[in-house]
Amino acid sequence: MFYSDEGLMESKILEHFAILEQPLTEDMTPEYTQAALVWASLSKDPQAFWNAYENYVNVTKPNKLPKYIQQAAYMFATLYNQEYLSVLPYDEDTISRYQSFDTFVRSSRGSVLELRNECSKHFTDTYFYYFFFVENNI
Repeated sequence: MFYSDEGLMESKILEHFAILEQPLTEDMTPEYTQAALVWASLSKDPQAFWNAYENYVNVTKPNKLPKYIQQAAYMFATLYNQEYLSVLPYDEDTISRYQSFDTFVRSSRGSVLELRNECSKHFTDTYFYYFFFVENNI
């Protein structure tokens, strides 16, 4: 099925609100909360991420968060929500990878394109690289 630009935009807006703005309910499945969290991560929206994150954690009560979700949470906490840094558990690898990325980016003196190319050699397996350097088509 093909959508016109207007139809596609409308479907994306509806999808956004249906998934990300949904309040936590008793019948919310773990799969639904996981899908919402993935969608929020891909959308690069910190507020949507934290809403979906809280729903996901409350419904699934995971022992350990997936790698990319940990990376997104740590990055968003560092950049926007400092209070989440001390209350959420993060693997040492997540912390050290973000600190390496941050140091690498801050020490760069080239253009954004040069920075992206250099970062691609070391960080394409991270959410941080996705957030800053991959075009968002959601």
